[in-house]
Amino acid sequence: MEIRYTKDTYRVLIQLINYIEEKNTEGAGLRWLGRYESWLLKKVD
Repeated sequence: MEIRYTKDTYRVLIQLINYIEEKNTEGAGLRWLGRYESWLLKKVD
C-alpha cells in the first residue's frame, strides 16, 4: 500500500526531519522517516 500525505502533513514531516538532522547525525531524519512509514504500513495491514 502507498502512503499519501496531505500538503500540511508533508510540510510538517519535512520540518521534523530537518530538526532531527540538525540535532543528530546526518541521515538520522531519513532513517526516522523510514521507521515511521514502516510502522504506519504495519498498522494498516
